[in-house]
Amino acid sequence: MRGLASREEEIWSQVVSLVGLKKTTGYDEAVQLLAKLAQLAAFRKTQDDFRRRVRDLRDRYKRLSGFQWRVEQANAVQRKAITGQVDWNHYGQATFALLDDGYLSIAYPHDGQRVELGISPKE
Repeated sequence: MRGLASREEEIWSQVVSLVGLKKTTGYDEAVQLLAKLAQLAAFRKTQDDFRRRVRDLRDRYKRLSGFQWRVEQANAVQRKAITGQVDWNHYGQATFALLDDGYLSIAYPHDGQRVELGISPKE
């Protein structure tokens, strides 16, 4: 962990560069590095800072669905959520999760497709 900790900022820069390439291989490498940074954050007990930085990165590249999907699939961001179900017209009940990093995740009942929306509080 010490070796990783000494290179933390360099690794964050590398993640940004890889995502900026807008190529699937870059997204894969970036998510692998994020997983290592998540382990470091857990070791240091700085998960909140890690989640904030990942949220900022996801917001910066919100149109890159391939990157967004890979982050979600890798579960690099350990998120807390308030979950529940809501009636969705004649389709049945949709499942939702209000996540602690400012996203609302909804799974539609008719096809199981999941959508994530970035939300922010009114000022």
